[in-house]
Amino acid sequence: MFLGTIPAAARPILREIVDAWNPTTLAVGCSGNFTIERTMADMGLELHSCDVSLYSYAIGSALSGQPVEIELSERGRELVPWVADSFGDADSAAVAIMLLLDYAPSLGKPERIYSRHLLAALALKWPELHARALARFRAKRPVQVASYFNGDVRQFIAQLPADTPFMSFPPFYKGGYERLFRTIGELIDWPAPSYEIIDDNAVEVLLEGVCAKSERWCIGLKEEHAPIAHLLRGVVERRGSIPMYIYASAGPRRYVAPTGVAVAPLLLPVVDAVDEITADSIVEIRRVALPYFEFVRAKYLAKHIATAAPSAAALVLVDGKVAGAFGIVAERYRSNGAYLLSDFAVSRQGRLSKLVLYAALSREAQLLIEQVLNRRIRRLLTTAFSEHPVSMKYRGLFKLVSRKPQEDGRFQLNYESPTGRWTLQEGFETWLKKNR
Repeated sequence: MFLGTIPAAARPILREIVDAWNPTTLAVGCSGNFTIERTMADMGLELHSCDVSLYSYAIGSALSGQPVEIELSERGRELVPWVADSFGDADSAAVAIMLLLDYAPSLGKPERIYSRHLLAALALKWPELHARALARFRAKRPVQVASYFNGDVRQFIAQLPADTPFMSFPPFYKGGYERLFRTIGELIDWPAPSYEIIDDNAVEVLLEGVCAKSERWCIGLKEEHAPIAHLLRGVVERRGSIPMYIYASAGPRRYVAPTGVAVAPLLLPVVDAVDEITADSIVEIRRVALPYFEFVRAKYLAKHIATAAPSAAALVLVDGKVAGAFGIVAERYRSNGAYLLSDFAVSRQGRLSKLVLYAALSREAQLLIEQVLNRRIRRLLTTAFSEHPVSMKYRGLFKLVSRKPQEDGRFQLNYESPTGRWTLQEGFETWLKKNR
């Protein structure tokens, strides 16, 4: 029920650091989903939490036993009136907010047909869904928090007693949480605090405040911070994600390397130079387990291209032979898109890479992606890095939506296309006409 979290690989490092301090109290700034508090739950500490979001306010009030002031806004009474009875106590309110967040994409676009159907079903099932979730929350209460401060982390630090041990992982992306919680915030009236967004420039100010208050502190950043390089205690690197740098006043030094990816040999033939693709050829899309996809990707994708693990993957077959493959994940901040994480061909001959894209934009691929992500998909997005201001691979099929110059002289090119534009056979025929 809790949102994204500090990586599991970082949590033992945080415990080691706190254990080295031997404290009785720990103050946590920017608590988010209370991962730090849950990591320290069995250490017998008096935990004091702080954040500025509705999500954290609801959960923090429940975990600390503080009263909660939450009610539906005018917009909420119009859209989800059946939620009004779920704010009777802090536990019930916290569970209601977490459930609403699960359905935020549809709540944000209620005029859509799919959203209207989903909200109608949710209205009928809400009492049952809420009751089950509330029972789980109370049965497995993750941690007890002594207090929750609903406000800016710098104000939180200022009111702490001197030398209170402090730990914080500020938001990595400016405005990221604001976008995430905007839809739910429009439905709820609550005592929203005023605060300053923590960007790269504010990190220095935060560190100054922490160091002035306590000799025992720990902070996690998305980049190396030269002024406190000697206090680097941990680095956690992850495939497909930015690394995490852990700085602390004291504690052991640790490094966590990316884990290996499971790979299994794919014993299917591939399209090669002697194979002739004709109008009578049969093209198909076949979903494949990720270890097989990783095997094909490691063999045929250019080695300089950084990769990340997809949610699902598919092979593009011609006459039973592998022509290429693609992997997808859900779009992060909008609900009707999927991200084309990797797409590649087994050969540069015959422009097979274009065939893979025609297949990825087909109705058959759209249906496969919707089944995997359990949502309606209308757009397919991808990113390319090129020495040129456009990518010839995506040009003509995808629309260039942004171009960002990089320090190394290349361009980051973001592309987008409607999906389900043709049947697989129609896409194949168009590709054959243009490229063979």
